[in-house]
Amino acid sequence: MATHERRPEEKWLPTTALITSIIVPTGGTSFYSSQTIEPDINLIDCWSLTEKLTLSGSTGLLGVRQQAAPRSGLRADSFERYHQSLVAFYSLTKWATLYHEWYVFTFTNAADNRPLHSMNSGVIDRFTPNSQFELRAGFGLAGRPDDFLTQAGFSIRF
Repeated sequence: MATHERRPEEKWLPTTALITSIIVPTGGTSFYSSQTIEPDINLIDCWSLTEKLTLSGSTGLLGVRQQAAPRSGLRADSFERYHQSLVAFYSLTKWATLYHEWYVFTFTNAADNRPLHSMNSGVIDRFTPNSQFELRAGFGLAGRPDDFLTQAGFSIRF
């Protein structure tokens, strides 16, 4: 048995990662700077259900400080943002993957504590084992829906 294969009784045990980081202000007194340290923690779980289908989840917390923007009506605010997501990945080929994601942001101590639910779908194309291109589109759901969103990204692993 190869080291990456799992015994049948371990099928439902997720592969798990814990990612922690600290966002450090670098914008001086700019509106775009939080002017404080913001902690970030993210627990990621992943289940390989079949050779082509993977289910993944993410649970996390980000401390946020928002600067006031008088012309836009935004006021200064410090709050915690929690997130939860569930993603299904389907491998079309060794290099191409489709996915569909639901996620929610919830807030504590924010000016608006209503949850923000969203869904998006996309495609990931891995050009090499260490690079990928992603396209996605999505929309907000109940609570505080966003308008339609689109995003493109390119990643390189060093």
